[in-house]
Amino acid sequence: MLLRLGDRVLGRRCTATSLTGPVDGLAKTPSSGYRPRFFRDTSAYLGSCEVRMDATILVVDDDPTIRTLITRVLTRVGYQVQEAEDGLSALAQIALTRPALVLTDLMMPRMNGDALIVQVRQPPDPIPCILMTAFHRDSPPDDVPLLAKPFAIPDLVRLVDSVLSRPSASTETI
Repeated sequence: MLLRLGDRVLGRRCTATSLTGPVDGLAKTPSSGYRPRFFRDTSAYLGSCEVRMDATILVVDDDPTIRTLITRVLTRVGYQVQEAEDGLSALAQIALTRPALVLTDLMMPRMNGDALIVQVRQPPDPIPCILMTAFHRDSPPDDVPLLAKPFAIPDLVRLVDSVLSRPSASTETI
């Protein structure tokens, strides 16, 4: 996965090591040790924090690297974030704490993203969702925004902000 901020590529690949250790795309700071360079430049897409203070997002992906990256980015811009490794784990989390948004991968073991979205969008109290996928999709589930992988960090933040700031999600692809 490419780490991008605007038109700049910040690293060739994103691995668990690149999120915690001294490799390409990371900078050492005296106060916090190693961290991805894009965290220094988040002011370009921090935007308004009105929605972010009370919003909890559930990130569902079977790849721990992607989950960690998304969690760190969304936490950095002001959201509270919970994680789940697949659809069944996500449903268990939702039963304990209802998130404001579910950000889910499509391809996962035990329960995929499509099945999860169907479950969490059931009336009377549907939860907005965003579907992430590296596979081309002509038609995501009804009114579910699609975030195509690989994605730029600012695009992720803008889409999350957009979905949480409107009463109902509309289909859009980034």
